Amino acid sequence: ADAVEGATVQISAGRLDLPRQGPHISEHNLWNANVPGSTVFAPVTDVAQQMVAFLAVMVSNGYTLFDDRAGRVAGDLDDHFASGLIDPNRKLPLSFFEQYVLCSCATELSVINHNIALAAQGLGIGGWHFTGINPLSVMGAFAGQGVPGLGFRIETSPDWAVPNPVGLDGLFEAWCPPYLPDMRAAQQRLHEVKFGAGGTYDPATGGPFADSPSVKQTAVPYSDAFNDAMGVMMQYVYATYGKFPGTVPTLYMRTYYQAHLIDTDFYDRFFGPEVYFPQQARRSGDSGR
Repeated sequence: ADAVEGATVQISAGRLDLPRQGPHISEHNLWNANVPGSTVFAPVTDVAQQMVAFLAVMVSNGYTLFDDRAGRVAGDLDDHFASGLIDPNRKLPLSFFEQYVLCSCATELSVINHNIALAAQGLGIGGWHFTGINPLSVMGAFAGQGVPGLGFRIETSPDWAVPNPVGLDGLFEAWCPPYLPDMRAAQQRLHEVKFGAGGTYDPATGGPFADSPSVKQTAVPYSDAFNDAMGVMMQYVYATYGKFPGTVPTLYMRTYYQAHLIDTDFYDRFFGPEVYFPQQARRSGDSGR
């Protein structure tokens, strides 16, 4: 409990206030989404950070980021082709790669909500995993229309079909501008997080192995050329599309878990008491069942 309290930051004095109408809440969920008495969990992930990390994996295997919309490699990479660091024939299409990264992020959000559901059941609380609230409304893309949401920083461009959330200032900031000067700085951050003091592979940080320092010492930091190649490709994406990633959201929110006490009378009438757990009945004030 102390750990949770220590990591909790209150950003609003009240619950999320969204108009009970589209496009903020899906019409088929107007009757039950974000209702008083419930708690809505809305995990969000930094797709930019995930893409930086995944690109490092791809570059370490010789792949070259290729802008399949423009039909060209992502930046001036001739020196890195000549050195053999990356292979111009091992093309990693930008559209495919960004969808791959986004899918991975969405999967993680669903796993988070599934774990919340399991914890809620153990506590005797009901709820449901759903997608019927507009993430852009939650984050604040409609602030100019009097719907502030949670106050995320939202960027727009005539070239984008939808607004792009990039961060909650001071609390959850994506690995890209405006929180970093450019995408080369994002590559430097990845290197530091992995290999710098206190980083994942710093022998002094400990780990799960019997001799973690010895294991971590085998991790080889990225070379200057490796960092440069990644920086060139990532900066190309940002410069070309005005955002990072270029074709999917920078921050992503999609699935929610809404926790609430269950109505045991409803289930008894239409299903039978075997559809809920005894702890849920007790928590709902019906300990006689």
